[in-house]
Amino acid sequence: METNDEKNKRELYITDCDRIDVLKALANETRLKILQLLKIKELNVHEIQDAIGCSKTTVLMHLNILETAGLISSYYADGTVGHQKFCKRTYDKFFIDIDKKSGQEKKDYYETLISPGNFSDFMIYPPCGLASNGGLIKRWDDPSAFFAPERTSAQLLWCSHGYVEYKIPLNIPYEDLGFHRIELFLELCPQKYIKDNRMLFLPEPVPLESITDGVSDITFWIDGMEIGTYTTHSCTDISQRGQYTPSWWKGEQFGEQIHIVIDEKGCYINEQKVSDIILSDILTDEILKENLKMKLLMISSNCLTLRIGIKNNAKHKSGFCIFGHGFGNFSSDISIRWISMKSEN
Repeated sequence: METNDEKNKRELYITDCDRIDVLKALANETRLKILQLLKIKELNVHEIQDAIGCSKTTVLMHLNILETAGLISSYYADGTVGHQKFCKRTYDKFFIDIDKKSGQEKKDYYETLISPGNFSDFMIYPPCGLASNGGLIKRWDDPSAFFAPERTSAQLLWCSHGYVEYKIPLNIPYEDLGFHRIELFLELCPQKYIKDNRMLFLPEPVPLESITDGVSDITFWIDGMEIGTYTTHSCTDISQRGQYTPSWWKGEQFGEQIHIVIDEKGCYINEQKVSDIILSDILTDEILKENLKMKLLMISSNCLTLRIGIKNNAKHKSGFCIFGHGFGNFSSDISIRWISMKSEN
């Protein structure tokens, strides 16, 4: 299991030419200086401009290149002079290995990323809300935010109870390949201190005394089929901040990375078998096999539904937070990976 020290290294491995954008971003003296400045602390645009002695337009151009390459992240917050853009470094170390294979030969999977706010259905209870890296969507604990058009840009989602659903597209651009495993990755945690929150509202079957502060049993469903439940805990150290969480955010800072594997042996969450649901229970034979019909199905409008939630009769109920890009310790949206038959060879 990865230790906190290992997580804090924030290392980026570059193999062959799979990250040309990173290499180009690093090949500039001014951008390297900006990264050195951000090693010390988060800075706003004016502070960076004063430190490197360039015009604001030039600084913004360099920051855009660094952010596009994923080397920094940014957010907007109140500063000494109005609403300002702050920047923080994403990685501390870079490793380049040109001998490793890249692209499809290296990973043999197709990945779909879904932001926490890009849900298709929900049933949530306050305290709840949505936020992007730049600020809240609507207001604190305002359920109407879940109907707002801008919700799809949310990189953080939280609620005291209920569920959210996501559509996983099946338009996977594989030809002549079947699949032997699905893997899902997401970062989540329960909420703390919700029992005394004045905005707390629960469905009628859930009594207040059933709330278990900082511990939740999170259940996952695919196409209405319950695949498993996992118990997750909040961090007990309230002073510990998420590596990528913006400094303005005062709620849950980070969560646990959940790794779900579904294959022909069963369903596993963080290496623990949670059910006997297997891949062929979820996907049709045509999708699992190598044939033309599978190809036609994969380019159709079919999709799978992923539900994440807490059941009314769960033993541990303290809401949940889902962290996406720009929040938490992993800075990644919900990831769904389709592992091809080719990876077995």
